[in-house]
Amino acid sequence: IAFNLAEFGRVSGQLRTGALDAGAFAPLIFGESREQANPPVMWGRAPFGPAAGVTLPGDLWIEADALNLSDGIRLRQPKFVLRFDQGLIFLEHVAGQWMDGALTGQATLRRSAQGVSLTARVSVDGMTVDGPGLATASGRLRGRATASLDVSATGESPLALVSALSGTGRIALERAEVEGLAQGALDEVMAQHLDLPTLTREGLTASLRQKLSGTLALPVAEFPMSVAAGVWRAGPIRIATPREEITGALAVDLRDMTMQGRTSVVARMQPPGWSGPPAMAEITLRGPVAAPVREIDISSLANGLTAIAIQRETERIEALEQDQRERSFHNRRLRAAEEQRKAEEEERRRREAAARTAEEQRRRDEQAQRLDLQQRIEEIIRTAPNPASTGGVPPPVRAPLPITPPLIR
Repeated sequence: IAFNLAEFGRVSGQLRTGALDAGAFAPLIFGESREQANPPVMWGRAPFGPAAGVTLPGDLWIEADALNLSDGIRLRQPKFVLRFDQGLIFLEHVAGQWMDGALTGQATLRRSAQGVSLTARVSVDGMTVDGPGLATASGRLRGRATASLDVSATGESPLALVSALSGTGRIALERAEVEGLAQGALDEVMAQHLDLPTLTREGLTASLRQKLSGTLALPVAEFPMSVAAGVWRAGPIRIATPREEITGALAVDLRDMTMQGRTSVVARMQPPGWSGPPAMAEITLRGPVAAPVREIDISSLANGLTAIAIQRETERIEALEQDQRERSFHNRRLRAAEEQRKAEEEERRRREAAARTAEEQRRRDEQAQRLDLQQRIEEIIRTAPNPASTGGVPPPVRAPLPITPPLIR
């Protein structure tokens, strides 16, 4: 370390050390915190305290084994140039290992009457991602990430500074896998729940959870990210598969470290009879970053399947009613034919009975005629004169009487 007296004792040099705590530099800009919150809060609301005075300006090349930025954020093998002056800190040519990726960037912290101003640019290359579904609000997201982000903010307190953060960047993922977003789950659920008796929202939700339990592979995915009003947002990301289209986004509120992610899964092919917008399910992930809660909204899917089920049930009922009408018509024709047959049979029997009655009457008439003829013959014979009483002279021969029955004539 050297002091340049010609430049009012400007400090310059190199510093190699074991572990550094970024909090050691904080009083130079942020001052000492005077807020005693109970319970402790993540970001204090009290204004920044007076900044610790920097006696000498300068710049140092610093190398360390580790740099602790905050709880859980540790930069390994950091290297950077620290430039400092009254109310001003520059971090330039920052390089180090964050997790298993390479981090580079620079930052400027400036103290003024308005509070603290921050300007930073950070890039990460080749970092392994293993956390909540970044683009899908589903399960865990795994892959290799390359990201860059430019941010700036001005605030008079820690909470105000975080709430004022704004900036833009991009994220690229390679060989990524998303748990809980299996391909084709929506199609399988629709095919399984087209029948009305099995169609319930609880059954749909449970079935979709089960079908989504697989993994979706993303060879390459790139999407924007931004920070506005202290809320970090990633996406939207759009993924097209042969069976569905997936759109998702994730937002993390840096003020209280809560998150909200949303994924829409839209089926490319609709089942027969589907009407209205395409079949869709929405998956949300909300709550604390450490323990978010996953929910599935199947309102659109349930409404569409219910409409199909109702239409199918209506068609089934109409078919049954049509079949009943046809059966009733056929039965009426059968009854009419049976009644006609019975009427004809009755008419035949009536005619046969009448014929038998006429025949019996004819026979009785013939018998009566024969009896009458026989009686007349007997009467003639009885009244005829005896030849002995006429002196043996036979009576004159007369022509026979016509005794043929009328029916024979």
